[in-house]
Amino acid sequence: MGQRANLVIFENQNWQLYYDHWCANRLDIELFWGPDIAKNFIQQRQPLDSKNSWLNSVWCEGGCIIDFDIKLLLWFGGIDILYSIPLRRAYLALQQEQWEGWIIQWANNGIIDLGAYLEVPALNFVSKYHEPDQSEHFYINQNYPADNNLLLTVQEKGRSQAAQISGNEEGLELGIHQLETLLSFPRSNELKWIGDEFPVKGIHLDLDHQTLYFWIATYPVTEIDKTISQAWYGWNYVNLDGKFEKQINLAKTAVISLPLYKVNTHQLNIIQRIRLNLNKQASNPAQNLLDKMDENTQLNLATFESRGSFGSVEEKLERLNELEKRIPIHG
Repeated sequence: MGQRANLVIFENQNWQLYYDHWCANRLDIELFWGPDIAKNFIQQRQPLDSKNSWLNSVWCEGGCIIDFDIKLLLWFGGIDILYSIPLRRAYLALQQEQWEGWIIQWANNGIIDLGAYLEVPALNFVSKYHEPDQSEHFYINQNYPADNNLLLTVQEKGRSQAAQISGNEEGLELGIHQLETLLSFPRSNELKWIGDEFPVKGIHLDLDHQTLYFWIATYPVTEIDKTISQAWYGWNYVNLDGKFEKQINLAKTAVISLPLYKVNTHQLNIIQRIRLNLNKQASNPAQNLLDKMDENTQLNLATFESRGSFGSVEEKLERLNELEKRIPIHG
């Protein structure tokens, strides 16, 4: 239970590691206001005693590094922006206005990217290897077509076709025999995406050059690149790092119509979410559950590691109002 995050302040060639049990889903709100408020938000609690007290890639649902030496923010987290690349890009453009003069980068590989920035070996973040589930991972949801959130494109003899399917990215870990399943889905030269939601992942199969391309909106499953590369023996594997446009370009002979990327609409929705969730008090929801349980039940002390929002509510609301005024209603 929780939304765990590792937070880092890098300053004067030194870094401090912090932990919060509840803030990962709110990092899009708490990190929005610029470096000073973000720093104060993180430093409400003492840093961890050890620089090795990292979460692994399974448990870490959000995190950031604020590097004051070179003015760079590297982070991931939030809720909606974690799963929607267009929404995330709209958010990052708004955030950049609050972090004037700073470089803002999204950590496509989650906690592993944060560790790499600090030269912490990736093995520190990798969970124990799991055997891929042998059940079917790719299918077409006939009952709820809008739930098919994977864009599949296939190139053969220089021509590409596309399909809208469903499935878990872990299915690629099962290896080359998944090729038969992926090629069995009906494909067309022209694809109009069903539903208003943007695809959250994509697979491009280049049969001409035996190359598998893959992207996902969220940070990748632990070690998925290495596992897929080994499982697709005889094939090349390329992770497109969330850049869905590259898949569209690879499948250039197919006509693919995706939901409109309404930047202004996304930004207005983002501002409204931030406004409605502006101020949170530090609390431990697990304590309420404990009060209803058996007296012998013990509470993990880590659940008390939480932070409330930092900064003036009035000033934040004023900033949001000014931002909103500058965004055209249409587009």
